Amino acid sequence: MAKLLMVVSSARTIRLADGSDYPTGYLAEEVLEPYEAFEAAGVEVVIASPEGKVPQPDPWGFEPYFHYPKVDEDFMFSVLRRFAYHQDRVRVTFTHFSELNLVAVRRVYLALLDTGMEPAVARKAVESVAYRAWRGNIDFIQVLTQDDEVTSRLSGADHRDPGRGMAGQSGERPARDRRSLDDSRTAAPPLSGRADR
Repeated sequence: MAKLLMVVSSARTIRLADGSDYPTGYLAEEVLEPYEAFEAAGVEVVIASPEGKVPQPDPWGFEPYFHYPKVDEDFMFSVLRRFAYHQDRVRVTFTHFSELNLVAVRRVYLALLDTGMEPAVARKAVESVAYRAWRGNIDFIQVLTQDDEVTSRLSGADHRDPGRGMAGQSGERPARDRRSLDDSRTAAPPLSGRADR
């Protein structure tokens, strides 16, 4: 059996600009996914740290808003790549997922399709709104409510409730359940056994 050495940080705190220490560690999902892939391929994985200390997962990485279905993330990236001259120049940060709500783009696109809008027109509509949110650093949902083409098709609940169908499988249309974005964030699946990967 082949062996693989996976080196993981054992950092437990990071010093902030104000001099205080903040808990940190490795991002569990970034270790878990390759670990599971190697294990499935029959590779024995040995985990170590440069300092020889026991690695600690970053507690911040377990927050639910870090864990969206891959299909939503992939769709968001496909839209965001339309804004850059070169796709490698698209830089996405936590702000784009959380504060700007750009991960909701696919949900809004599917809601527009449900109203009978043609796919190309729906795609152009969500790209336009996402572009304005991205460039203006404004919440996608806020920009969405100011778009006449979208609001004429969707009720207030539809465009304020983009988290519906959060538990849907990759490639499927989302279920008709209507949950608030906050509810869907707290209902994110656990790291292991995620059905959307």
